[in-house]
Amino acid sequence: MVVEQPHSGFYMNPAYKYPRYTPKPGTAVKPEDLAALEAMPVKSFFYAPESGSVLAGGRIELAGVAWAGEQRVARVEISADRGRSWREATLGREDFPSAWRLWQYEWSPSNKGFYVLMCRATDRAGNVQPMEAAWNPSGYLWNSVDRLEVIVEG
Repeated sequence: MVVEQPHSGFYMNPAYKYPRYTPKPGTAVKPEDLAALEAMPVKSFFYAPESGSVLAGGRIELAGVAWAGEQRVARVEISADRGRSWREATLGREDFPSAWRLWQYEWSPSNKGFYVLMCRATDRAGNVQPMEAAWNPSGYLWNSVDRLEVIVEG
């Protein structure tokens, strides 16, 4: 059903509101400066291995999911050098609008040691997951690049 007025229930007013501008972290936003959330941004994250894992080395399977709101996921990229370079992951075959998309990447670390792995998604409209999400009082639309810390021993 189409209505002329926004829904007045709790989850649309006052919850699920986002600032019309980027406020300074920690500052309050006036209710009239908030708008209802209507779309979700592109994001991705790791689900394997677990952060803090100690890995043997060799070929390591990284895996995760990506989301692009009303768009579709175009690609997911992985960085093993804190974002200086990126390599494309393999997307799962399932590709539906407004749905999570699986991805995987076979990583072969060049050295043993501590790594901060990162993943970022791009949607078909060209929106790229940011290194840092915009701050807002409720924490909505958090979509910064996901980070995974691992130790490679072998």
